[in-house]
Amino acid sequence: MKGVQFLVDENWETTSLLIDVHEVSEEWQDFIDGIIAESRKDEPTTPWKDFEAELDKKNGLHT
Repeated sequence: MKGVQFLVDENWETTSLLIDVHEVSEEWQDFIDGIIAESRKDEPTTPWKDFEAELDKKNGLHT
């Protein structure tokens, strides 16, 4: 597949997958985004309203 390479070790065992995000389809990019989101699921979050208020304050806007 164009834009995808499998990396192998000295025993020809697959160890990694290298994806050229400029060459792959939008579906692959969505898949990668999903993996990133899954890896961050246990990180602390900020409610949208709090983030929005902080951003408005930082930019001199008041709601």
